[in-house]
Amino acid sequence: MKSGLPHTQVLCIYQDATGYIWAGTMGGGVSKFNGLTFKNYDLEQGLTNSIVRAITQDSAGRMWFGTMGGGLFYLQNDSIYAFQDSIIDNTVYSLFTDAKGQVWVGSAIGITLIDKMKAKPFPIKIPAYAVTHIMGDAKNNVWFNYNDTYGIYNYSEQRLTKIDTTVGFTKNTVLFCYEDIDGIIWAGTADGLYSFSSESEHPNIKFHDKLEGIPESFTFEITEDRFGNLIIGTAKDGFIRWNKKTGKKVFINHNNGTLADNIFRVLKDREGNVWLSPYGDGLSKFNDALFTRYSSKEGIKNRIVSGIVSQGDSTWIATSNGIFLGIDGKYNQQFATQTSTSITAIYKDIFNRIWFTGDHQIGYFKNGKIVDLDPTHSKIKAGKGITGDSKGNIYINTWGDGIWKYTDQLNPFPTPDSIITSHTYSVTIDSKDNLWISSFGYGAIKMEGEKIKTFAQPEGLLSDKIFTVVEGKNETMYLGTNGGGLAILQHDKLVKNITKADGLLHNSIVSVCIDGNNIWCGSVKGLDKIIRQSNGEFTIQNYTKWEGFDAECMLSSIAKSKTGELLIGTDEGLIVYHPEEDQHLKVLPGIIITAVELDYGETDYMKYCTSSNEINGLPIDLVLPSTVKRISFKFDGVCMNYADDLSYSYRLKGLDDKFSPPIFSSEITFHDLAAGVYTFEVVATSHGVASTTATYTFEVLKPFWKTWWFIGLVLILIVLTIFAFLRWRTASLRKAKNLLERTVRKRTSELRTQKEIVEEKNKEILDSITYAKRIQSAILPPNKVVKEYLKESFIIYKPKDIVAGDFYWMEHKDGKVLFAVADCTGHGVPGAMVSVVCNNALNRSVREHGLTDPGKILDKSREIVVQEFEKSDQEVKDGMDIALCSLTFNVKGLPARSGTDGKFKNPKTVALLQYAGAQNPLWIIRDCHTEPVEVLDNPNTSIFRQAKNDTLCILETKGNKQPIGKFENVVPFTTHTFELKENDIIYIFSDGYVDQFGGEKGKKFKTKSFRELLLEISSKPMEEQKVLIEKAFDAWKGSNDQVDDVCVIGVRI
Repeated sequence: MKSGLPHTQVLCIYQDATGYIWAGTMGGGVSKFNGLTFKNYDLEQGLTNSIVRAITQDSAGRMWFGTMGGGLFYLQNDSIYAFQDSIIDNTVYSLFTDAKGQVWVGSAIGITLIDKMKAKPFPIKIPAYAVTHIMGDAKNNVWFNYNDTYGIYNYSEQRLTKIDTTVGFTKNTVLFCYEDIDGIIWAGTADGLYSFSSESEHPNIKFHDKLEGIPESFTFEITEDRFGNLIIGTAKDGFIRWNKKTGKKVFINHNNGTLADNIFRVLKDREGNVWLSPYGDGLSKFNDALFTRYSSKEGIKNRIVSGIVSQGDSTWIATSNGIFLGIDGKYNQQFATQTSTSITAIYKDIFNRIWFTGDHQIGYFKNGKIVDLDPTHSKIKAGKGITGDSKGNIYINTWGDGIWKYTDQLNPFPTPDSIITSHTYSVTIDSKDNLWISSFGYGAIKMEGEKIKTFAQPEGLLSDKIFTVVEGKNETMYLGTNGGGLAILQHDKLVKNITKADGLLHNSIVSVCIDGNNIWCGSVKGLDKIIRQSNGEFTIQNYTKWEGFDAECMLSSIAKSKTGELLIGTDEGLIVYHPEEDQHLKVLPGIIITAVELDYGETDYMKYCTSSNEINGLPIDLVLPSTVKRISFKFDGVCMNYADDLSYSYRLKGLDDKFSPPIFSSEITFHDLAAGVYTFEVVATSHGVASTTATYTFEVLKPFWKTWWFIGLVLILIVLTIFAFLRWRTASLRKAKNLLERTVRKRTSELRTQKEIVEEKNKEILDSITYAKRIQSAILPPNKVVKEYLKESFIIYKPKDIVAGDFYWMEHKDGKVLFAVADCTGHGVPGAMVSVVCNNALNRSVREHGLTDPGKILDKSREIVVQEFEKSDQEVKDGMDIALCSLTFNVKGLPARSGTDGKFKNPKTVALLQYAGAQNPLWIIRDCHTEPVEVLDNPNTSIFRQAKNDTLCILETKGNKQPIGKFENVVPFTTHTFELKENDIIYIFSDGYVDQFGGEKGKKFKTKSFRELLLEISSKPMEEQKVLIEKAFDAWKGSNDQVDDVCVIGVRI
């Protein structure tokens, strides 16, 4: 079973309480198998070491994994976590959960116990070496052993007992220990196998050597199959199946069933299968010993077995490579004719002669030699079948040459012209010496002396092509057909057709054998056993790859041995069925609900539940509002046999009373559930056996407008409102009528006068503000200048009113481009007035004082602004928030500030950016996947990534928490320096964009949304970015008023 496993070397096998098979591998992590598919957990899922040496499950249901050097890990809510508490060593060889729920961790230097997720040391001093195996016995004692010379230790009631060479071992190197169902402890060591009773304080050690059939090679691990036989994995002899009652030992190796001879790990699952880990050959499942296959490894040199005769202790096999004689399973004698080795049929007559036919041949064995009855090879060209009557006559059917009969010589057997018998599949003689011919297209032909009967579709058969005819008891004939299943005749009357609809694997039956009340039918899909019940009804048992029968049956190639075994000829050799092993366990499949998902895959349950299950993550006491319209359940069935037959039935109690018809999908979704309490139930069924029911209960609430209190409140409010309205309306109408008459005349005159005054004033104010806008626009840098120095850039400037408190500023000095976005106190006219003062302060700091360092410019600007406002008789605290950048494109002549060797850290540096800010931040978008993040002056810089585009990130550097203006605890502004690469993008902005209210809920746009917008559009040209940013702002704002001035600058390097 390599398909799906991440590595072919399996180091440990474990089955959990649900039924999953877990396999720890040499370099592929750990895999979970549900009978059909693997789910793998490796480094990407949380392991730090992919060599998993040990697996166990604790009493809470967590899976634990021990790795070689990476420490201990556990699986919780389908996520792997490293165990945080300290264990004695990170190389873990063995794990075991005892009856108290403690996890035993056998590591390279001893044992650590884990109790309630807390590590504690082993209470007794033990050797500090690798503990390679830990197991518990029926009395809850714990046994462990080392891979060195320390024997086995038994820990019981705080007492430690050692079993080693002092009590009977010849060597102390123990590889494993195992307790069987009889309380016997088995120990595999470097020199063989030992056993002793776990009941005795002074055990009598017994050594099992090659005299008992136990090889001298290492015995790696032991388990028991469902019959109580020991399964012993060895280093070079495959595995041994040891019947302890009879002493019989059967070796299963690469010659008769395993992929390799070094069986490293063995495990019996709850369905009775034995799982094997051949060293370097993945994982294999051994289906007991129900079937044994014999092929070229046992001497049969051709896989296709076309005929079988059981003769006492011997078995004759017909193949395309001749005839083989086998005794006790060894087919060492091969017989071939002179012309061809292809034998199609074989038969034993009343004189115990073995007859055969095939291509251009017919003959029999006499005194170990072949007697050829057609030495010229001109009579029988293609023999298909052979039979004989009670008088010693032999009948041969052919494909194309009719029927032949041999009494004293070989002659054509005459048939009436009305019966076409040139092409036939087989011939049979019944107990009354009647000849039955299986024809191609003309049914089954019965020749009773001169009387002929035909059985085909007119007589009730479902097919006219007959492969084989076999006689049973009471003149019952069984006809295997091509496409019509099995037809049963009794006294020449059709009594039943049994087909695939009744449970057969296939409708084309090529071989039939009667075994008491059982009818065996072979087909290309496997083997069927039809069991006749006492009431005349039939039940059918199928045998396919799941039971160990993975082959196609051949035409009429089936027989029963004298010991009761069934011999079946197939395209994969001779397969022997052992009836004593056919004890079917009806084990329930496992079923588990793995996930609950809400609308559009949402799994954020905490707002709807009290907590979540610690192990599987499912929400506890889930209560859903009526706004949740969709709930989905995912589940998984676990079955090691017939996994491809696994189906599911479900119901939602509260919605459905009956379970659904079987489905094969492992997910189901329910929509628009009404208010109420629901329980989801799901059952897995495989091969007619249903699992227990997995359940999950949840509640859906009514919408608040359907609750009784809301309906009652609304009714009361409606009545009160109507009553109050009527009273108020009556009184108001009386009062309003009188008042209206007095005031209408007066107000009409006043309103006319006031309207004229307001219109005049409004015109004057609007003219003044419009003129102020022209003045303010004059101090802003022209677009031509901006594009001259910042070619790939954009400026978004959206005043809330006609004039604005926000402004942008630019200056060029000493090869540096200085640009800024400023947000002055207020907006409209007051803000515009402050912006003039602040703009002037920036210009003076650069032009008069020659400053180019952003921090020093802001320091000087603050000084100028404070001086200007201090001239007033009243205290003025107005000022501005600002983000100021200094950009130098020619970096070749600059002194390096980031490297120690006179170079920049990154040779891709194309520009140097200096930034200082008062409240307002600087954002730089960069490809953080290919280019590392480098900040020269170690500012307080944060990095933000976008989940769906994690190659890009925003470097956010915040300005000083102080404005340009009067402020307590003033500190100098900090200048931050950055090396910029090609395609880096600089963004500075005021807070008007992110503070804008809008959207469906009327909330602020917020900085996070702005970051995500910029990351999403950062690959666009700058002018297109400007359009997209403006569209996003207008769409968000909608019909809401603009709350503040907006200014954004973007520059691509």
